[in-house]
Amino acid sequence: MILIEAHPIQINNDRLNTEYLVLKNTGLEEINLKEFTLSDAQNHEYTFPSITMQSGAILTIYTGEGVTSNTEYYLGLDKPIWNNSGDTLTIENNKGEVVLQKAFRGNEEF
Repeated sequence: MILIEAHPIQINNDRLNTEYLVLKNTGLEEINLKEFTLSDAQNHEYTFPSITMQSGAILTIYTGEGVTSNTEYYLGLDKPIWNNSGDTLTIENNKGEVVLQKAFRGNEEF
Protein backbone atom coordinates (compact mmCIF):
# COMPACT_ATOMS: atom_id res chain seq x y z
CA MET A 1 0.00 0.00 0.00
CA ILE A 2 1.28 3.45 -0.89
CA LEU A 3 0.17 7.05 -0.52
CA ILE A 4 -0.20 8.52 -4.01
CA GLU A 5 -1.73 11.94 -3.17
CA ALA A 6 -2.00 14.20 -0.13
CA HIS A 7 -4.30 17.24 -0.12
CA PRO A 8 -4.19 18.72 3.40
CA ILE A 9 -4.98 22.26 2.26
CA GLN A 10 -8.75 22.67 2.50
CA ILE A 11 -10.62 25.64 1.10
CA ASN A 12 -12.33 26.35 4.44
CA ASN A 13 -13.92 24.46 7.31
CA ASP A 14 -17.25 24.34 5.43
CA ARG A 15 -15.60 22.27 2.68
CA LEU A 16 -13.79 19.59 4.67
CA ASN A 17 -13.86 17.06 1.82
CA THR A 18 -11.39 19.22 -0.12
CA GLU A 19 -8.92 17.83 2.44
CA TYR A 20 -8.16 14.22 1.50
CA LEU A 21 -5.54 11.49 0.99
CA VAL A 22 -5.39 8.86 -1.76
CA LEU A 23 -4.02 5.36 -1.14
CA LYS A 24 -3.30 2.59 -3.65
CA ASN A 25 -3.01 -1.14 -3.00
CA THR A 26 0.14 -2.03 -4.94
CA GLY A 27 0.20 -5.62 -3.68
CA LEU A 28 -1.02 -8.72 -5.46
CA GLU A 29 -3.53 -9.58 -2.72
CA GLU A 30 -6.63 -7.75 -1.55
CA ILE A 31 -6.40 -5.93 1.78
CA ASN A 32 -9.25 -5.77 4.27
CA LEU A 33 -8.64 -2.65 6.37
CA LYS A 34 -11.02 -3.71 9.15
CA GLU A 35 -9.53 -2.60 12.49
CA PHE A 36 -6.50 -1.00 10.80
CA THR A 37 -5.74 2.43 12.26
CA LEU A 38 -4.89 5.70 10.56
CA SER A 39 -3.06 8.40 12.51
CA ASP A 40 -1.26 11.70 12.00
CA ALA A 41 1.85 13.24 13.60
CA GLN A 42 -0.22 14.52 16.57
CA ASN A 43 -1.46 10.98 17.29
CA HIS A 44 -5.06 11.59 16.23
CA GLU A 45 -6.18 8.03 15.52
CA TYR A 46 -9.09 6.59 13.52
CA THR A 47 -10.06 2.96 13.04
CA PHE A 48 -11.12 1.76 9.61
CA PRO A 49 -14.39 -0.11 9.15
CA SER A 50 -14.45 -3.19 6.92
CA ILE A 51 -13.12 -1.79 3.63
CA THR A 52 -11.65 -4.17 1.08
CA MET A 53 -9.04 -2.88 -1.33
CA GLN A 54 -8.52 -5.18 -4.30
CA SER A 55 -5.06 -5.38 -5.89
CA GLY A 56 -4.52 -2.10 -7.75
CA ALA A 57 -7.50 -0.42 -6.07
CA ILE A 58 -7.52 3.21 -4.97
CA LEU A 59 -9.06 4.48 -1.71
CA THR A 60 -9.69 8.19 -1.09
CA ILE A 61 -9.87 9.24 2.56
CA TYR A 62 -11.89 12.41 3.11
CA THR A 63 -11.90 14.45 6.32
CA GLY A 64 -15.60 15.37 6.33
CA GLU A 65 -18.93 13.58 6.09
CA GLY A 66 -20.05 11.15 3.40
CA VAL A 67 -20.93 7.54 2.67
CA THR A 68 -18.00 5.13 3.11
CA SER A 69 -17.44 2.45 0.48
CA ASN A 70 -14.53 0.33 -0.79
CA THR A 71 -13.27 3.36 -2.75
CA GLU A 72 -14.09 6.23 -0.35
CA TYR A 73 -13.63 6.52 3.41
CA TYR A 74 -15.07 9.51 5.30
CA LEU A 75 -13.65 10.34 8.72
CA GLY A 76 -16.78 12.36 9.60
CA LEU A 77 -14.84 15.13 11.31
CA ASP A 78 -16.05 18.70 11.82
CA LYS A 79 -12.59 20.31 11.52
CA PRO A 80 -9.41 19.71 9.49
CA ILE A 81 -6.93 17.08 10.69
CA TRP A 82 -3.92 17.26 8.34
CA ASN A 83 -1.41 20.06 8.95
CA ASN A 84 -0.93 22.23 5.86
CA SER A 85 2.73 22.87 6.71
CA GLY A 86 3.50 19.16 6.92
CA ASP A 87 2.21 15.99 8.49
CA THR A 88 2.79 12.24 8.58
CA LEU A 89 0.26 9.55 7.71
CA THR A 90 0.71 6.26 9.56
CA ILE A 91 -1.41 3.17 8.95
CA GLU A 92 -1.08 0.17 11.26
CA ASN A 93 -2.67 -3.23 10.73
CA ASN A 94 -4.83 -4.93 13.37
CA LYS A 95 -1.64 -6.39 14.93
CA GLY A 96 -0.14 -2.93 15.51
CA GLU A 97 2.42 -3.28 12.71
CA VAL A 98 3.12 -0.20 10.58
CA VAL A 99 2.11 -0.97 6.98
CA LEU A 100 2.46 2.58 5.67
CA GLN A 101 4.16 5.71 6.95
CA LYS A 102 4.60 8.75 4.73
CA ALA A 103 5.43 12.38 5.46
CA PHE A 104 4.11 15.14 3.21
CA ARG A 105 4.18 18.96 3.03
CA GLY A 106 1.20 20.72 1.52
CA ASN A 107 -0.63 19.29 -1.49
CA GLU A 108 1.56 16.62 -3.12
CA GLU A 109 1.36 13.80 -5.62
CA PHE A 110 3.86 10.96 -5.23
